[in-house]
Amino acid sequence: MTKVCDVYNFIDTFAPFNSAMSFDNVGVLVNSTSTFDKALVCLDITPAAVEKAVKTGAQLIISHHPVIFRPLKNISKDDIVFKLIQNNITAICAHTNLDMGKGGVNDTLAQILGLKNVEPFTCCGESASSLLGFLDEKMSSQNFINMIKNKLNCSSVKYMDSNKDIKSVAICSGAGSDILFSSDKTADAFVTGEVKHHEFIYAYQRGITIVEAGHFETEDIIVKPLANRLSLEFKDALFIPFYSDEARIYHS
Repeated sequence: MTKVCDVYNFIDTFAPFNSAMSFDNVGVLVNSTSTFDKALVCLDITPAAVEKAVKTGAQLIISHHPVIFRPLKNISKDDIVFKLIQNNITAICAHTNLDMGKGGVNDTLAQILGLKNVEPFTCCGESASSLLGFLDEKMSSQNFINMIKNKLNCSSVKYMDSNKDIKSVAICSGAGSDILFSSDKTADAFVTGEVKHHEFIYAYQRGITIVEAGHFETEDIIVKPLANRLSLEFKDALFIPFYSDEARIYHS
């Protein structure tokens, strides 16, 4: 059996839990067992994820989004936290610390989009909260937008088009559009998961093509790489990547 604390400590080496943003809730959020031989790796701990863990005999779930984000005022038998405890399943959640960690969500997003010479676009403490990278060659803004859709498997995207060629690209997985207001750098394009109306306008007025590719689509990409990384480190345990469309928001 593998110790839960060893997995926590390993994740802490490349995505330090103390580097998570102040609003976040990360770490061992449900502590039901101290050892395991099977673990589920997922974006969100949904009912389907718990059901999969039970069916496969997984005693640990490692998720990106916190299973407890705001203080719980009450718990019923239908709540996810209750179901985890009922089935003796521990939950480790690595959220903004994994976004910013080495080989984390933002690094994976940059790799998928083929960005080179990647550097911090904005920072949170000693960690890069968003990244800036460069395409091998310039491409038209419409070709760039289509590339985002294809590489992130998006059913659709929201965007404002600067009608300028794209070479430099800033990225931030999840809900990261506010970083446009805090960076002293600029880019030809900005890709993130969620964008508010005034942020679309702000980017457009500055000649930046901005693409809202979806919170799910910009973060679900970490599941398999994280499972593989953990499998290489802990060879006596099985880490099962789990994908569920329960957390995907569709655009028709």
